[in-house]
Amino acid sequence: MEENIKEKSSIGNGKKAILSGYVLVLLFLFAFGCYGCSYQPPTVVPSEDEAAFTLLRLYDTEWEIDSGGGVQTLPELYGMAITGIVFSSGLDERGLLMASLTVQNRTPLIAHFSYDEARGIVMKFGDSESLVKVSHSSSKDGKMETITFRGSESNLQLYFLKTT
Repeated sequence: MEENIKEKSSIGNGKKAILSGYVLVLLFLFAFGCYGCSYQPPTVVPSEDEAAFTLLRLYDTEWEIDSGGGVQTLPELYGMAITGIVFSSGLDERGLLMASLTVQNRTPLIAHFSYDEARGIVMKFGDSESLVKVSHSSSKDGKMETITFRGSESNLQLYFLKTT
């Protein structure tokens, strides 16, 4: 009788192969199922109200580049190393928020920020729109705020931390 119990509890080579294949497929899916997720830009464009609220939060603030990995550049900004941002205290007569961008080894640039229904918050230099998407986020505890510049073509990102 003990022999019958042992025979019933043993797994044959065919079952072992199937189970091994199943485990490998699951392991592959868990390991690589979201490969590249972190490389995908967010596709959610803020609503007009959310963008207006974000622009309001940027009034009269200063930001520094998060240079933990060194000062990086975006090809969409012609390789200029933006190290800081100082926003004006309100919208200009055209409804744009002006900012002075500190550029490493160059004179500051004047940029204007506005809302575009298709792209969200956009940055303009004069009358030309840059190929940089702008987003704002804050930590859950509200102690840290970040502005992200993301190149539309390169998908590279620059992070700026609020200083005031």
